[in-house]
Amino acid sequence: MGKEIKVTCDDCGTYVFGKKYFTLNIQKVIHGKQQMHPAVYLCPNCFRETILALLLCYIGETSEEVKNET
Repeated sequence: MGKEIKVTCDDCGTYVFGKKYFTLNIQKVIHGKQQMHPAVYLCPNCFRETILALLLCYIGETSEEVKNET
């Protein structure tokens, strides 16, 4: 038998397999010891609602471009 892959958004439950989605790999460090946690899958709408979208919006821009916006 074949396996069926179902990828859903962990926030809203939307089926995202074969579409655009984001994965977040969460790593926790306590006293120098690292713990990896399961990846979080988010649809584009839920990813936009997180603070990460705001933090990552300036990736690839030069510092001069950012200064000109402010």
